[in-house]
Amino acid sequence: MCAASVSRDTDRSFARLVGGVLLGAGAGSEDIIDAHGVAAAAEHGRGVVITGDEADLNRLAANYRSVSVVGI
Repeated sequence: MCAASVSRDTDRSFARLVGGVLLGAGAGSEDIIDAHGVAAAAEHGRGVVITGDEADLNRLAANYRSVSVVGI
């Protein structure tokens, strides 16, 4: 099994995707860091977000079936 970490600059296109994650979950800017993780996975077409905050990430990723959330 291989794991990859994705880091990305926040350009206008990615910022819009992050905003869409927040809007879709009915969340505000207090969840922006978590939304970045979901957006990065969604942008690649699929992904797994590993987190200690499973409830918030599941809420943010609910509209993205290709994004899985795994709690640690």
